[in-house]
Amino acid sequence: MKLNNQRIRKFILPALLVAILTGASLIWAPFRPVQAQGNTWTTKANMPTGRSGLAAAEINGKLYAVGGNNGGVLQVYDPQTNSWMSLASMPAGRSGVAAAVIDGKLYAVGGLNFGTPQNALQVYDPQTDTWTSKASMPTARGALGAAVIDGKLYAVGGTNGSNTQNNKLEVYDPQTDTWSTKADMPTTRDSLAAAAIDGKLYVAGGFKSGDININKLEVYDPQTGAWATKANMPTGRSGLAAAVIDGQLYAVGGESGSVIQSKLEVYDPQTDTWSIKANMTYHRFFLAAAAVDGVLYAVGGAPNGNRLEAYQPGMNSAPVALSRNITVSAGANCTASITAAQVNNGSYDPDGDGITLSLDSTGPFGLGNHTVTLTVTDSNGASGSATATVTVIDSTNPALTCPSDVIVYLPLNSMDTAAVVNYAAPTASDCSTVSIATSKASGTVFPLGTTTVNVTATDAAGNQSTCSFTVSVRYNFGGFLQPVAPLPVVNVAKAGSAIPVKFSLSGNKGMAIFAAGFPASQPLACGSGTPSDLQAVPMLSASGLSYTAANDTYTYVWKTDKVWAGTCRQLLLKLSDGTTHVANFQFK
Repeated sequence: MKLNNQRIRKFILPALLVAILTGASLIWAPFRPVQAQGNTWTTKANMPTGRSGLAAAEINGKLYAVGGNNGGVLQVYDPQTNSWMSLASMPAGRSGVAAAVIDGKLYAVGGLNFGTPQNALQVYDPQTDTWTSKASMPTARGALGAAVIDGKLYAVGGTNGSNTQNNKLEVYDPQTDTWSTKADMPTTRDSLAAAAIDGKLYVAGGFKSGDININKLEVYDPQTGAWATKANMPTGRSGLAAAVIDGQLYAVGGESGSVIQSKLEVYDPQTDTWSIKANMTYHRFFLAAAAVDGVLYAVGGAPNGNRLEAYQPGMNSAPVALSRNITVSAGANCTASITAAQVNNGSYDPDGDGITLSLDSTGPFGLGNHTVTLTVTDSNGASGSATATVTVIDSTNPALTCPSDVIVYLPLNSMDTAAVVNYAAPTASDCSTVSIATSKASGTVFPLGTTTVNVTATDAAGNQSTCSFTVSVRYNFGGFLQPVAPLPVVNVAKAGSAIPVKFSLSGNKGMAIFAAGFPASQPLACGSGTPSDLQAVPMLSASGLSYTAANDTYTYVWKTDKVWAGTCRQLLLKLSDGTTHVANFQFK
């Protein structure tokens, strides 16, 4: 709801006053009772004169209600007798006035008189039932906030009329009857709520041009002359009222757009948190509030202009701590740390207060079971606790590294077809003890050819990792000897001739040196040196193998075929150690 001329007239026009008091043509949310959780509202005697835009303050255990859109009326409520009494009216009627108490006297400042912002400061003395005018406030404004700090009156925010808000902070000193200007409030707004806590000025909610109902809470420190921003109020609203009980700010009522609020939200400066309390019975805005003997009184406002309700905070209930057992995985050092949130299982505060969670220990914890205590503390300092079991497990596989593939050659001049092979030990790391098993141990005999060694690492928790490598035992093939030249040379031979293919294996290895199906040959594209895709075919039966010890030479006599004339072929010698050796030929 904009604070334009129409909005201002809500405070002062009699025709609209009737609408405000009867609820005609106003929109508000339907009342939804909230079950009080250790906090309750009760209805008290109605204020004799219904009004909105009034101010309220406590003096000597009584509630004073002043101003509003029904003139300069001053009425006082006695909680002991649940009764009202009318007192001397302000010299000039004002709506959107602010009020505070200094030395047992009521200070009423600013306001709107038929839409015109006022800068009047008038003081009421309950002892004489009289009003006295003091130095005018530098900035005329209505719908402002006021509070007292160290015997001085702080006036903040408000409207200058014509839907123009301000952020001025001006301070009145009753000792000198003078005003001074302080640092501007960060947020320009009117229809705000102001209160003093521990020597600081707290400003909550309000309205800003653009139909914005503000949820900001800003705090001014007279010692530093600086403003600070605190946690936002849960519900943005303007036309609200506020009071202080036990060092906490109680914000009640107001409007959010077209919704008239009954909400009560409480701010704790110690924790910078808000909590939600029981709703008022009656929705209303531009009401007034004050605390009397630890009880919050909400009075007046639209549309229930003469209503008085009292809120009893009651005894603070301790929060309910709910925990759960958790299982967490250990890190690389076999320990784990946790947070309170992990153990929390929906802890709550019966009063709706904000809560904080803490643990007696967050770790690091070693493997196994550990008992921790979860403590839940509310914004009033009450706490509850519960225990939980933290189980730390090792769920990580060991980090395993296999050695590189190993190649060894049979001893020279021996008939051995196997060799003892020593290889580097596999390594594994883990947060616990690791055992390593191999399918074939280092230092044992490996047969001719390639053997795959499989390695498994198992930690104390049974987690496993695997890897593998190969051990190849080979002949010492010394290459082809004359008359056959090795690659890349293409040997030229007569088709149908017998070609002696000679090579050495560094000793007599017997006659079973070829793999099954070999030697073999396959067609080769002449001039390219590249084998064709055709399969190798067996040699002619006339071919044969022999060994000459005198020169340590194997000779394979390759009987070629006459039909190969004009073609090229590749000879393939695949040995029983798995290696293959080739030579290229061109036949004429």
